[in-house]
Amino acid sequence: MLADCFEMTSQTIYKWRQRDSVEDRSHAPHRLQTTLTPAKEVAAVALRKTLLVSLDGLLAMVQEFLNPNVSRPGLDRRLHRHGVGTLRDGQAKNWRRRCIAMSGSTINRSCRQPSAASRPCRR
Repeated sequence: MLADCFEMTSQTIYKWRQRDSVEDRSHAPHRLQTTLTPAKEVAAVALRKTLLVSLDGLLAMVQEFLNPNVSRPGLDRRLHRHGVGTLRDGQAKNWRRRCIAMSGSTINRSCRQPSAASRPCRR
């Protein structure tokens, strides 16, 4: 038997005979199980962008109004997927947008980038 020659189970031989190529396939799931629908995911991302709330604050809002079964890591993955995983990124983009919107050649005080001393310390 072929399985005995290669020291494999007959089920493995059967599985490989059904394939079109000999390359290994991905072990990642083809369809991710999510508790948020795409529409609710867009709503959560919009809340994050407009309110600039922390992950825990957003989690409380999403669990209260959209889906009580959503988990903190799952919500964090979705926010990172949409590019709003950290508040610093969103605040930096808002700062740049505000500075670009200002017209004229004089630089306004509010257009300066915040210094490292004025930013909260992360521990």
